[in-house]
Formats: sequence, C-alpha cells, structure tokens
Amino acid sequence: FAKLEANAKTDEQKTAVADYEKSILEAVASRRASFDASRATFRSGLVSDVAKHQAEVNTEIANMKTAVASAISTAQASCASDPSNGQAIREKFVSDLKTARLNFKDGRKNDTKVSDDIKKIQEEKKSSFKDATSTFTQSTSKARETLKALLGKKQ
Repeated sequence: FAKLEANAKTDEQKTAVADYEKSILEAVASRRASFDASRATFRSGLVSDVAKHQAEVNTEIANMKTAVASAISTAQASCASDPSNGQAIREKFVSDLKTARLNFKDGRKNDTKVSDDIKKIQEEKKSSFKDATSTFTQSTSKARETLKALLGKKQ
C-alpha cells in the first residue's frame, strides 16, 4: 500500500487509496474468517462422525462379549447339571458362539460408513472455500476498479 500512497497526489486520491486499503483488508479478514469457520465446522463434523462410529463399534463389541459370556455360562451350567450330555452341550456352545460372531459381523455391516460422512463434510468445506474465494475476488476486483477510476489509470 505504500507505493499507492506515494502515488496519490490529491486529497481525493489519498482518500481513494485509504478506501482501497480498507476494502482489501476487510475482504482479507472476511475470507480468513470464512475459511476458519469452514475448517472449524469440518473438524467438529469429523470428530462427531468418528465418535459416533466408535460408539457403534463399541456397542457391537459389548454385544459380542455379552453373547460369548452368556454362551460360556450356559455351557458351564449345562455341564454342571448334566455332565453325561457333553456332545450336545458342546454343539450348543459352538452354535451359540457362531451366532454371536454372525450377529457381530451383521452389526458391523450395518454400521454407518464414516468415509461417506467425511466425503460429505469435505464437499461442504470445499464449497464454502469456493464461495469465500469468489466473494473475495469480487470484492478486491471492485475495490481495484474503483481505485483505478479515481486515480485516472487505465487497465
């Protein structure tokens, strides 16, 4: 801005240069604030999506552990009450473990896909950045054209 101020001769030109500086600084501050807000929104969305996914996974793990513990305790109780029926108890135990494993796998398949959510918030951030950049470009261009008109320079 120092060169512009040095080239301004009249009070009108000096005022135009001051207005230009103010416009540019406001545009930069606005773009920076928009970028910062977009980044903060992206980060909070990312943290939220990952936490939601972790909660789902932890629930599935807890359900699996509960099902396995139940199968073990049922098998132990059955062995204690009727030790002569070992083969049937074993088959029931293996079946219960298989069911627990299948339920866990099915539950994991139905979990939300974090990558899809992340892509969505990435696109929102990208769009916000694009809008802020476009607004910045328009603001600076308008300020530049106004300054050129007042300083009497041609493009």
